[in-house]
Amino acid sequence: MSTTHKSIAAPLAGCFALTIFLGAFLLFQIQPLISKAILPWYGGTPNVWTTCMLFFQSLLFAGYAYAHYTTRWLPPRGQGILHIALVTVALLMPVLPAAHWKPDAAAQPTWHIFWLLTAHVGLPFFVLASTSPLIQYWWNRAFPHGSPYKLYALSNTGSLMALLSYPFLVEPWLPLSSQAVSWTAAFLVFAALVLACGSSSWWTRRQPPPLPPRGANPTGPAAAAMQRFLWVALAAVGALILLATTNHISHDIAVVPLLWVLPLSLYLLTFIFCFAGCYPRWTSISIMLILTTYILLDQLGTVTWVAEQLGTEVTGISGVPESYLAALLTYLLTMTVCCMVCHGEMVRLKPPPRGLTSYYLHIGFGGALGGLAVAVGGPLLLNGHYELQIGMILCWLLLLVVLYLDPASARYASRSVWACLISSALFGAFACGMFFDILKPTPGRVASARSFYGVLAVNEEYVDDEDLHHFELVHGLIVHGKQYTHPDKRRWATTYYGPLSGAGLAMEWTADRPARRIG
Repeated sequence: MSTTHKSIAAPLAGCFALTIFLGAFLLFQIQPLISKAILPWYGGTPNVWTTCMLFFQSLLFAGYAYAHYTTRWLPPRGQGILHIALVTVALLMPVLPAAHWKPDAAAQPTWHIFWLLTAHVGLPFFVLASTSPLIQYWWNRAFPHGSPYKLYALSNTGSLMALLSYPFLVEPWLPLSSQAVSWTAAFLVFAALVLACGSSSWWTRRQPPPLPPRGANPTGPAAAAMQRFLWVALAAVGALILLATTNHISHDIAVVPLLWVLPLSLYLLTFIFCFAGCYPRWTSISIMLILTTYILLDQLGTVTWVAEQLGTEVTGISGVPESYLAALLTYLLTMTVCCMVCHGEMVRLKPPPRGLTSYYLHIGFGGALGGLAVAVGGPLLLNGHYELQIGMILCWLLLLVVLYLDPASARYASRSVWACLISSALFGAFACGMFFDILKPTPGRVASARSFYGVLAVNEEYVDDEDLHHFELVHGLIVHGKQYTHPDKRRWATTYYGPLSGAGLAMEWTADRPARRIG
């Protein structure tokens, strides 16, 4: 490399890194911003965030596809010109939706949200999503002897910082309009950085093409197809478990605004650790065995019994939580373990740098499939929130497949045949227990239906007691309505409208007024 090129190398590498970081930061700032803006329009349901995540994952896949095919079909200068043009057009799009976008009662929420997001943040998000793989490809052309994959850890670090800063620094102090203006200003800085990176093509085109792939490659079409399948499957299961966990903690623990920041932050952390190379192979087997053992013991009631002896409260995946904090921690631990396994094995299967855009394309496709399964497939095909159990079973299966296909894993198996036998037995019992938990009837359940807004169920309680016999309308763990069957109690006001509720107290305090108007 000439002296001139050496003097350019450090600033160019810094420009690439800063562009990737800022692009990821803006990507994960626009997600909570637009989600918060439209959340009240759809009744505040957590499924708004799940649907937004499906949209974002779909556009992430589209952005990765754009990066993959432009690097195949266009020269570096053409890639830079096209990307700069798209960034310029994206600058002109309004971030916040106008009032006329508010849905009417007949609107189908999922598709209405899709159209709204496409019209306002579709192109900016698409441009930001494609930036990381595209800039990594440019970086690899400029520095063919290095590995660009650690830049993906930098990208996820920017995403994590954006996600954590929004609920604590941005949302409490800035109104939505100011948030939109600030984001647009930062996007303008990002556009300038993209211009600088794109303009560097005059230098990178003078460099020799990247070196041929180093290391072992899949031998034969079947092996290559299996590797691509595993990229998609591992990414899909990770995304499925993320969104399923978000649904669980939002419906079954507490419907708290921005609570979904916790699982998404942990999800990004697993990407950072794995792509930074901080995840040894034995960890996959060990943590899955520990998690499986814990859940099996919980299903058998052992964890609850031990907790009662110790005077503490512990909950599990399959039971009604005795402690909301314990339930939250259990769900988050389960998700983190599964995502570490999926992303750790996915990183282990990454190709040489020359194939990075294809690798990210398959990862993006898998993420979109996982989001589609939870946001669309779940409400259509399941009458309860069973995606987490299904995702955990799939995670175990994929881990066993990866270990079976990896020649190096034989040395782990040879050290302890008993470990493999125990893990297989645990997995079999675990899968049976999970499916039993999904299929077993709920005592007292009269009817159940799932829609965009969650699972609504009607339970019958105290069937043998004529005085206490009643029906309940339940959403998650929350009772939204109750009606007694006894003739003297059928018209009693209950739950939100009972004597000690806000409505009941308002009626009591205003009982002496001749004309009451209470809303």
